[in-house]
Parts: sequence; C-alpha cells; structure tokens
Amino acid sequence: MEIGVFIFICLGFGIAAAIAAGAKGRSGCGWFILGFLLGPFGLLFILLLPPATSKSLSSPAPPAPALLSFCPDCGQTIINNVLVGGAHRLFYPPLFPFPPP
Repeated sequence: MEIGVFIFICLGFGIAAAIAAGAKGRSGCGWFILGFLLGPFGLLFILLLPPATSKSLSSPAPPAPALLSFCPDCGQTIINNVLVGGAHRLFYPPLFPFPPP
C-alpha cells in the first residue's frame, strides 16, 4: 500500500514537471521522467529554468535555392530535376545553383 502511494506521488510530480516544461517550450516527456525520478527537485528545477528560446522557432529557415541544369541530349533547361517545356527520359545532376551569384 505504501509503495502505491509513493508511485502516485511520483506520478504527480512527473505530470506537474511535464506541464511546466511544456509551458516553457521544453520537452514534456523528458521532464516527466525527471520529475518522476527526482520528485520535488525535478519540479523545482524546471520551475527555476528560464523559457527555452530557439532560433529555428523564431525565424523560419531560408528557402532552398532552385537548382538549374541542362540536358546534354536536347539542351533543354531542367530546374530542380523537372524539365521545363516537356517530358524527358533522363535527369542529370545540377551544374550550378540558380540564380547564379
């Protein structure tokens, strides 16, 4: 009976740590495990941490440049492995990024 109460209390600390971590932009699953294992110390630690800041969340990644190549058989332009102006049987690797610098 006493072990059941102990596990119930540890689950409570794990859930509280996961909720606090999610509110601060951190991994809820990881902080649930820490809160479960460390109890009040894990919860206290996440409450004292500042919110997570990430460059990838605040600014989107720049778009990938289009890749330009030419078919050596017919000379047609191929952009991102898609032939401009008709069907084609072979695709070749890009020669240089488009637009050129």
